[in-house]
Amino acid sequence: LTTVGRVEARPEDQAREHFRQGVLRADLGAWGLAAEHFRAAYAIRRTPAIVYNLASALEHTNELATAAGLFRIVARDAN
Repeated sequence: LTTVGRVEARPEDQAREHFRQGVLRADLGAWGLAAEHFRAAYAIRRTPAIVYNLASALEHTNELATAAGLFRIVARDAN
């Protein structure tokens, strides 16, 4: 038997895939699932796009305090 090792994805690739999945879920209106994917991406990388999209998803799921804090981060970092 031959064992083929599994290649682990780089963190940047994992974040990109979670972000992509989050966008797909958001486009379908599945905001809870979108938030899960954006949270996973955010845990790996904190780009403005990830932070903004996580905040937006959280706003749609009525996690308003957390969403507001993230929107403040986006606004602060834009300046």
